Amino acid sequence: MGKNKKVYKIIGIIVVSIMIGGVIAPPTIGLLGSTSPQMAYQDQLDELQKRYENDSEDYQALIDMARLKSSAANFYISEDNYNRAEKYLDKAIKNYQTALKLTDEDKIEILLEKSFLYYELGKYDESEEIMSRAYLLEPENPEVMHNYAVILFNIGKYQSAKEQFVKLSEHEEVSEEEKKAFAEYAEIIEVKLKQD
Repeated sequence: MGKNKKVYKIIGIIVVSIMIGGVIAPPTIGLLGSTSPQMAYQDQLDELQKRYENDSEDYQALIDMARLKSSAANFYISEDNYNRAEKYLDKAIKNYQTALKLTDEDKIEILLEKSFLYYELGKYDESEEIMSRAYLLEPENPEVMHNYAVILFNIGKYQSAKEQFVKLSEHEEVSEEEKKAFAEYAEIIEVKLKQD
């Protein structure tokens, strides 16, 4: 998993999606000054936990803890240790849930990352529910539109996914290369719809 990339399999082809804003793949937390990744992880987690304990309204500390746990999960996924990865993803989701409770309104950043974690766990219905909240808040946000399209596709809502990819292929904030790719995804889904 890359910092700004996530690989998805759509209808037998591999699609590399370069996300606008990089939220689809949580950032890898650096290992500054530590002797081992485990120590760096624990040191950073302890620091964030203290920050949250000192200010129980600091939802950003919770988001940072969730990102750190998500990065740890990504490490375990790369090591094929899926049980351990799932535990870290579950912990990250709990941090996002608490962060959402602390905010007066839905925060796109939190919704995107929480939806991503549910997606990683294969909980597509939960992922869609959260992403639909993000979509209602920012229906023209290309990152939200893309993530929503991928989730819709994976839960079998092909027509809705196609519509999102068509919108993305015409979106002014999307590069020409991405517009072409999104148009191709829409065409592939259209072929699938005709076959069904």
